[in-house]
Amino acid sequence: MNEDLKNKIIKDLEKSGFGAEMLVLKTFNSLEWRAEAGKGYFDKDENKSREIDIYAYYSAHLKVNNNFCVSSFFHICAEVKKSEQPWIVFRTYPHPYFQSCAWNNLIDCINLPTENFNLVEYITKHSLLAIKGWEGSGIHHAFKDPNTPSRWYPAFIAACKACEDYLL
Repeated sequence: MNEDLKNKIIKDLEKSGFGAEMLVLKTFNSLEWRAEAGKGYFDKDENKSREIDIYAYYSAHLKVNNNFCVSSFFHICAEVKKSEQPWIVFRTYPHPYFQSCAWNNLIDCINLPTENFNLVEYITKHSLLAIKGWEGSGIHHAFKDPNTPSRWYPAFIAACKACEDYLL
């Protein structure tokens, strides 16, 4: 392949945002998740196949006396969007009662089987609630024309639909 063609391909990938998808894929895989780019799913609302940018899967197991006691499986469906303008997540601080509970964005300790408090501690170690003490409460696409629809909402809906298809 000649150098001009190679540079054009690289610029095209950067312009399209596909490079960002590959970076997300590489990051998941480096953290021992199984991740795929461009995985298909079935959109039940529109009755057709679609594609999600990233699908990642991870399993965690808690052993007791060398036997598996609890297994948890995590699935992430994500749309990766490139934007010249920032997306702002507004934060909210939850009521102190909720911060004292063993809860995060993923799971509630009440729903866990045996050894639940050990597993909750492991899962919640990296949540925004545990690390920063806050949750996201809204998203704003900064500096966009007010008449132009924001891109975060369709990306969010696509991720929700892909999750629905994979988990049902």
